[in-house]
Amino acid sequence: MPLEPIKGRPTPKRIKELQQMAKGILAKRTKTPEEQKKEELRKQRTLKIIAAVKRIIKNRGTLSNIPRYLPAEELKTQKRAYAYKRGIIEYNYYTTKYHFIQHLIHTIKKPKVRVLDVGAGIGQLGLDLETEYPYRKDWFPKVEYHGIDVLTSEQNPRVKASDITLDRLPKNTFDLIFGVHSFEYFSDKLRVITNCCDALQVFEKLILTIDLCINLNGLYLGRIQLKELVERYNPHLSVDISAQDLIIITKTKKGITFFPVRLDRVVPLDNKWYGKYSDFGSIDYSSQALESHYTTKKKT
Repeated sequence: MPLEPIKGRPTPKRIKELQQMAKGILAKRTKTPEEQKKEELRKQRTLKIIAAVKRIIKNRGTLSNIPRYLPAEELKTQKRAYAYKRGIIEYNYYTTKYHFIQHLIHTIKKPKVRVLDVGAGIGQLGLDLETEYPYRKDWFPKVEYHGIDVLTSEQNPRVKASDITLDRLPKNTFDLIFGVHSFEYFSDKLRVITNCCDALQVFEKLILTIDLCINLNGLYLGRIQLKELVERYNPHLSVDISAQDLIIITKTKKGITFFPVRLDRVVPLDNKWYGKYSDFGSIDYSSQALESHYTTKKKT
């Protein structure tokens, strides 16, 4: 039942007419310079939002190609780490197993195996995989390689510039993710592990080959303690540390990776050898190894 209009006040129809009249009067009035400036800023902001949404829609399901988090001046000093060349032979050597990479690929019974190389350098691993597994209709398995690093690669266009501590990887996408001597350069290491594990498909693996240098509540986390931390809060993950200097995290079922910790600070292990202090949330490629200090979040 509609409400009766209050006496002495205009009806909804009259209010609409008055609003339309007011809009017409405001449109005819000459705007002040301040109003014109505000309107121009509003238009620019709207265009930026539209462009950002279009970019997100375009890149959905693919690796981000957003400009680097490092200033352009700093990028000029990062050539040494970026130019590091590693291929299948080096990756097999670092994992201490003969033909380890090829073995992992052949254990995945899928028409296409998606591989992500974190800290890819010039993308030599991808070039070697293209030679080892040429992408043809009659070839099995087919390997689709993706790499991310501080800069894009001139040798391999599949290497994208992406800050894995900030840019989210597409979820449930990759079959194998390699972090071969690259995680020691990341400041927020647990955030990177979270990002990579969420990007894995079920029953697939994240391969790490480093000392993660993680300090939680003043205690250094070795590989055994890291295994306990991962599996305690993430029942969908299984950690294998049987191999020497090798950590294999397997996603056994669907789930969201979570660590109830907060990053406090990041410091180089040795100022004499490992360069300058690095703020968390970014990568300092002038350092050889960074120690990440975390504290447990208090329950609210």
